Amino acid sequence: MKRQQKNSLTISKTGQSNELIDKALSVIRQYTDGKQAVVAFSGGMDSTLALLLAKEVIPNITAVHIDWGDFTYPTIRKKVKSIVKHFHIPLHVIYGDEALKQLAHRGISCNTCTRHIKLGTIKQYYPNTVIITGANQSDSWGKGGTYFNPPFLAPLKDFTKDEEMKILKNIYGITDFHIGIHPEREGCMLRHLWMPDRDGTKTLLTATVNQKLLDFLDSHGISHYLANVKVIGNKRETKLIVNVLPTLPQETKEKIDHLLSPYGPVLWGDTLSSLTAVINPSLDNQRGKESLRAIILGELASHDADITFIRSKSDFIRLFQVVDAL
Repeated sequence: MKRQQKNSLTISKTGQSNELIDKALSVIRQYTDGKQAVVAFSGGMDSTLALLLAKEVIPNITAVHIDWGDFTYPTIRKKVKSIVKHFHIPLHVIYGDEALKQLAHRGISCNTCTRHIKLGTIKQYYPNTVIITGANQSDSWGKGGTYFNPPFLAPLKDFTKDEEMKILKNIYGITDFHIGIHPEREGCMLRHLWMPDRDGTKTLLTATVNQKLLDFLDSHGISHYLANVKVIGNKRETKLIVNVLPTLPQETKEKIDHLLSPYGPVLWGDTLSSLTAVINPSLDNQRGKESLRAIILGELASHDADITFIRSKSDFIRLFQVVDAL
């Protein structure tokens, strides 16, 4: 009780709405009363706030984290362990890399992964349990729907990212809000697979080249806020798009070219002029193309490249496949 009063005073000084916090706590109490509950915890800003607010109501709450094996950034593992240790929260780690590889057969979709693999796996381990998520106003669930879609509970449904950030910073003292290697978020390396993995070889390739890039940058003391390798191509050829920000000197780029060239032709995202993407037929409309354009350009080192979209003849590809880049 004293902790919640302290929170309210701190929130008031920072201009944060007491009502927003109180509503989230009320939602957690309402839907977990007398029931077992866990928090789906990725280590990112959304699930961290959901976990800490849940702990205010349920002191012995458990954080359940899906580890994607080779596709998990080491920094994510460190952050997950650091948060639960600091706030004295039990942690249950489930390994989901095999399920992720199966998803990659038709291409990656983070929404599909979250709903059917991440949350679906937790549901299998915790039947008849309320699973608290970090869904908020940046998600389709947060913008519509209800707080409780059994067994999933979204107490942050009314929160924006900025509101979450203020609470984590001013109440809980957390100032590092992203996970992975990206200005916003990268939950796992396999999101860099921009083509279906029909034969099971591209998932391993994606993990290998991304880890090699990160190891190179770290070993050379090169700071970065964006670092990834996008795996693209078609049946004939696989290419690698390297993205690093701040932009690297040409001499450093040449060393990375030499490091990664055995795995395929290397392109640099900050110099691309155009990309060609085959898309699921359901996305062959203005809204779908705008959404895909934002996803693709948002993860490149340059946002200026033109994208040509080609409608797929079938719906095999979940979202898109970047078949070429220049």
